[in-house]
Amino acid sequence: MTLKRGMNMETNDLSPVNIKINEKVIEHLMSFGTKQTFESSQFIFKEDEESDDVYIIIEGEVEVLTYDHKGSLVRIALLDKGCIFGEMSIFLKNKRSASIRPIKTTEVLKMTRKQFLESLTKIPAFTLNLMNILTTRLYSMNKRFVNLNHYKIYNSIAIYLRYNYIAKKIPNPIKLSPKEIAEKVGLSLNDFLKGLMYLEREKAISNLNTDDILNVSFAISADNLDSFIEKIAYKQI
Repeated sequence: MTLKRGMNMETNDLSPVNIKINEKVIEHLMSFGTKQTFESSQFIFKEDEESDDVYIIIEGEVEVLTYDHKGSLVRIALLDKGCIFGEMSIFLKNKRSASIRPIKTTEVLKMTRKQFLESLTKIPAFTLNLMNILTTRLYSMNKRFVNLNHYKIYNSIAIYLRYNYIAKKIPNPIKLSPKEIAEKVGLSLNDFLKGLMYLEREKAISNLNTDDILNVSFAISADNLDSFIEKIAYKQI
């Protein structure tokens, strides 16, 4: 598998959003686990593996990886000193949702399920720290859910334009009835117009004219529209 970079994938909801385990808390946790060192490119665990351990980074940096729609590994987050990973699989009792691989020599504190749950009962500061991280992640997930709906709207419009105008080699400027097209792609008129404005911002279309709400016009950039559709695909939406 090849690792694809870019597409603004460095910040994802799997990331702890810069909230980390406090250094003093980590000192207390040392008695609940064991230190392990992993070299660059050595997987700590892989997606879909059984999960029974939690890790906190003491030194180093790792990348969070998952598979895109083409089956290639993509980086969705970077984690460094103080970050915790693997805990959600413990709480949810499911398999690993992503792969973790160091990008340089990395030392971690590894805790088994039993050690992890015991540490939560005996170190209140750790419990509060972790609650803060999980709350932030939940907020980020809720925000992503809202964005997910937006991206579905943008993508449906982009694909419609791709196959009904570019594929048919209809020349610019494009003129259409937004109400009619909105009904065809299953959107409200308001969402369709917002989608066109977003596509213009992304340079997939240009010269958008909505002075006449019943008949809008714009120019399509075939290359930019295709790049936009690919970009949405790599967001795994």
